[in-house]
Amino acid sequence: MRGEEMNFEPMMKMMSLSSIGLMIWIAAQTFTPPKEVVVYVEVPAPVVVTQVIHAPISTARPAPRPDSLCLALNIYHEARGEPLKGQVAVGQVTLNRAAVAYKGASSVCDTVFARKQFSWTHEDPRQPSGAELRPSLDLARKILAGRYIDRTHGALHYYNPHKVDAWWADSYAEVAVLGNHRFMR
Repeated sequence: MRGEEMNFEPMMKMMSLSSIGLMIWIAAQTFTPPKEVVVYVEVPAPVVVTQVIHAPISTARPAPRPDSLCLALNIYHEARGEPLKGQVAVGQVTLNRAAVAYKGASSVCDTVFARKQFSWTHEDPRQPSGAELRPSLDLARKILAGRYIDRTHGALHYYNPHKVDAWWADSYAEVAVLGNHRFMR
C-alpha cells in the first residue's frame, strides 16, 4: 500500500503500547514509500489518552546531528593523520571553544566555521567521501557523548609545529603535547 492510508485499528486493539511501537518501527524499517505513509493508532481503554499520530516513515539512515558532522569534519581535516589521542584532543579543543563561546561561537558548528579559526574552513578543501569520513564521525559522536577525558586541560588552541609557523603561540601557555600537536590555553 504505497501512498495510501493504512488502518491497523482491529489488530492494535489486542496489542500493548510497546508492541504497537515495535510494529511501527518494523514498518519504518521495511517500507520504502515514495511519499509519507500515515499510520492511525487508536489506543483502546483503559489508557486515558487517545491520539491519532501522523508520522512519515523512511528507511533512510538518519542524518548525523549537525554538531557531530561539523566536529567530524574538523577532526578529519585537522588531525586525520594523527594517532587517536591527537584526534581526540583536536575534537576536545573544538568542544572547549564552544563551551566558552570563543569568538562568540557557542555551538560546535559555529565554532568550527568561525572566521579564521580552523585553516581548512577557508581553504576550500576536498570533501571526504562517506567512507573516509566515517571514522571521524564515529569518533566525534563518542567525544560528544563524553567518552573521553579532556587531556588538553581545557586548551583552546593548538598547532602542528612541523606544518605551520604559529607566531601567535607565544601568547599562550602550553599545556599538552599530543601526537604532533601542541596545545595551549
